[in-house]
Amino acid sequence: MMRFVVLIAALVCGFNAVAKQYATTAYLGTSVQFTIESVSATEQDQAFELVKQALTRLDTILSRYNKSSYLSILNREKQLKNAPVELIDVLKLCQQWQVSTTNHFSCRLGSILPIWQQAEQTQTMPSRIEVRREARSLRDKTILINGSHITLDEELTLDVNGIAKGFIIDKVYDLLVARYSESRFKIDIGGDGRHYGAWPIAFTNPNVKNATQVMLTNLENHAYAASGLAFRHFQIKHNTFSHIFAPRDGWPITKPIGAAVIAKTTANADAIATALTTMNGVNAIDWLNKHDVAGVLFLPDGRVVYSKTWQQRDVSKHKAKLTFDYTLPEFDIADYRKPYVAIWLSDTKGNPIKQMAILGDSERWWQQSRRWWRKVGRKENSVFPHLAHATRKPGQHSISWFGEDDFGQVVTENELILHIEVSREHGDTSYQKLPFNLTKQATITKDGKGEIGQLSLTITP
Repeated sequence: MMRFVVLIAALVCGFNAVAKQYATTAYLGTSVQFTIESVSATEQDQAFELVKQALTRLDTILSRYNKSSYLSILNREKQLKNAPVELIDVLKLCQQWQVSTTNHFSCRLGSILPIWQQAEQTQTMPSRIEVRREARSLRDKTILINGSHITLDEELTLDVNGIAKGFIIDKVYDLLVARYSESRFKIDIGGDGRHYGAWPIAFTNPNVKNATQVMLTNLENHAYAASGLAFRHFQIKHNTFSHIFAPRDGWPITKPIGAAVIAKTTANADAIATALTTMNGVNAIDWLNKHDVAGVLFLPDGRVVYSKTWQQRDVSKHKAKLTFDYTLPEFDIADYRKPYVAIWLSDTKGNPIKQMAILGDSERWWQQSRRWWRKVGRKENSVFPHLAHATRKPGQHSISWFGEDDFGQVVTENELILHIEVSREHGDTSYQKLPFNLTKQATITKDGKGEIGQLSLTITP
């Protein structure tokens, strides 16, 4: 018999009813939390019954943990007649996201997990060559959908966990909206969720002890998902391996980044967050910006990196906004190489506060930016592959900052210094700094020198 727990929250709503937070661990191998407001106590209970019924039905279709689910039957028998439309829809979404993320998302790794489970049980490392061969062969295996009939390649086992929670949340959400459109509610399954009405959403940086939560507020009817934030892993002898596999080779990601995403649907957020954890930080943030998705990355050393859309939404704790326009001059020489650029903020003593930009991906040329390398780079060079973008052409470029340090904490100092250092192969190294006060509105300009052109810094308290 399923066991449900009801938690009473000290929030007073309409109809003189106390809002209840309902919780259970009965579905999808994880916890489910549900809260509804602005309805009577009886209607709250009825709403939760509706949620349970929908979860029960969808669990029997999509759960990997339920051996009698339609998904499990399909994986065992490799074909399924009269398949539920929800299973077909999920498989189509899997294919769409595999293409959209250029194979960083995959529902085809069901045969990889047992390899690692067996390796942990026997304490014997699997062959990397064999695992890679298996993963690569799965990419193009056939999933044939003909009406309601699904047929799998004999060697293919599906694992839809990277999108199933989000898809299920969306289905439950639609049922609730149809019946309780005048209320306000939220449903969360294992850290992924969707809200109807305005609710705050917060994620805690898992790599920083006692970290301030990364939060977005006053978002209406939003969906969210997080991936890579759990501490599940495989332990083989003295080695620890992430539970996140790279679809390209089936091997656990080394020090995966954590990702949290806000999207229109939870299925989309779920798939995107899953894919981001298999990328490095640069590719992940570039993907988010290219597709105008609000996301935040938690790098292995605790740094927090935001997409442009997230920064535009997250105005609740900004102390100030800084816009820095810089120019890379053009040189009329035959053997021109685009320069390496480092831009960072420090306090007045030179202590680094925020790495604003790194352009160029070679450690050899990072070291040519001698001030940056001495103050910042050599101490933390293991994380910079997550931050280093490609070099840029000559011309004017712009970058913004919203008052937080590398770890997502609001900067309390007022007197700061912006540093820029530019190095170019077959060229020179140039450095400029612009002191400023974060509490005073100003535009500071500086003439170019050497490898650095005209600079302009605008502070908006």
